[in-house]
Amino acid sequence: MTGLLLLAALLALTHFVKNGRVVVALLAAKKPIHAVFNCDGGRTLDAVFRPAPADRVDLRLGDGRALSLPRALSADGTRYAASDGSAVFWDKGRNALLTGKIFSSYTNCSASE
Repeated sequence: MTGLLLLAALLALTHFVKNGRVVVALLAAKKPIHAVFNCDGGRTLDAVFRPAPADRVDLRLGDGRALSLPRALSADGTRYAASDGSAVFWDKGRNALLTGKIFSSYTNCSASE
């Protein structure tokens, strides 16, 4: 079963080499991706990454609060931000950070296995 899942994942991805860099593109329809992040102080973030056309992340914080942030421009990693700047979620690889007026305690977050 694991082999079939791996094969399906490999078939859904294609690699293009351009200017010495490998770019991974999804061939199959994009589906939401769910991840749980463990942060400093024992805090958790439950994230559902929603691809275009929604292009946002839905977050549920360990204390029960929820918010949805649209994707924003980023030079490195993936960034989601409220239009008023009150909350910004950064995601790069397996690491994440939630900043804003009331989110300063969600730092050094790592995706759980």
